[in-house]
Amino acid sequence: MIQDFYRKAIRPLLGGLALGLLAGCAPRLAAAPDYRSPQAWLCRPDQSSLCQTDLDATRIAPDGTRTRETFQADPQAPVDCFYVYPTASWDFAPNADLRPGGEADVTRQQAARFSSVCRVYAPLYRQNTIPALLGLEKNGGELAYQDVRAAWQTYLRDSNNGRPFVLIGHSQGSYHLIRLLAQDIEPDAALRSRLVSALLLGAPVSVPRGQDVGGSFQNVPLCRAADQTGCAVSYSAFAAGVPLPEPGDSPAFGRVPAAAPGQPEQHAACVNPAALTGGQATLHPYFTTKRTFPLLTAVQHRPAPWTSGAAIDTPFVTLPDFVTGECTERGGVSFLEVRVIPHPGSPRTTELGGTVNVAGRDLRAWGLHLIDIDLTQGDLIGLVRTQTAAWLAQPRP
Repeated sequence: MIQDFYRKAIRPLLGGLALGLLAGCAPRLAAAPDYRSPQAWLCRPDQSSLCQTDLDATRIAPDGTRTRETFQADPQAPVDCFYVYPTASWDFAPNADLRPGGEADVTRQQAARFSSVCRVYAPLYRQNTIPALLGLEKNGGELAYQDVRAAWQTYLRDSNNGRPFVLIGHSQGSYHLIRLLAQDIEPDAALRSRLVSALLLGAPVSVPRGQDVGGSFQNVPLCRAADQTGCAVSYSAFAAGVPLPEPGDSPAFGRVPAAAPGQPEQHAACVNPAALTGGQATLHPYFTTKRTFPLLTAVQHRPAPWTSGAAIDTPFVTLPDFVTGECTERGGVSFLEVRVIPHPGSPRTTELGGTVNVAGRDLRAWGLHLIDIDLTQGDLIGLVRTQTAAWLAQPRP
């Protein structure tokens, strides 16, 4: 599907000649980042960064009433958040350079507001690029992972100082963190004991059917209580009523590969941070008011016109009593089903945006991928706050 998407939608936009010129001018692979340097980080608590300032939100009630929510970072937060951003680079190369563009925008969108509850560390890394994802370049995933691992090791050595930590990732970032957690953190009992939670959104974490651990992770279960620590949250969001991915679709959000013969059947985990034990709950979203992924009109997050009236002058908007979410499984897809709550006569939008759209058609395999974190950001931040308090209350040897 990705290659078809490129062939039918993107090649006509760029044109063969332009594409050839762009590919011929592909940037040379940057040297490995030196994660001892502040320049190798988008967010770090010892430097003024996009994760600490100008993060206010406009709260729009169902009747259209607006209230400004002033954001306050907590530089003394007792827990760290290590965040890895999703695919955001348009560099025509297998791996991105280290000059942030979309990487900074999506970090601000997804991770910056967590600085109210934790000290955010967000490394730059030579990620697998969008052209590589579309089949225009070779896959650069292994190099990207080695950068993430090097950033983690530098953080542990130089900055952690035995503090508790939260892992936060989305899409490509979650894939790297799933691997890091399984290979480097899980086997180390002392390090694992400092894990407050792992928020691994927009990438499938596998679990045996009916269980909370035993697939992707052997010692880190899914979170089922707000005061539970050392656990994971994972989901992919789809709007209610839309066609779901079918076997063979790419990407495979909400699906995991079939189990090997003789092994327990696996499925993709779905944990709703607003209802950890299951059921439907009202979500607490924070949406960015800035367009993301703007380079091609064929691939874009379409920001909703949140309400009629004056323009919104804050970088975020939150809409209380706007959407519900419920973990659902249908047709082999395990997902967070999102529904807009009807408010007849309300001036607020009923549109979610957040889809990958090609020539006016939403690609079913992606669902609401571009706003996976936005939809529950208030719930995720609240969960980190509660889990941190629970971790700090636990007796230590």
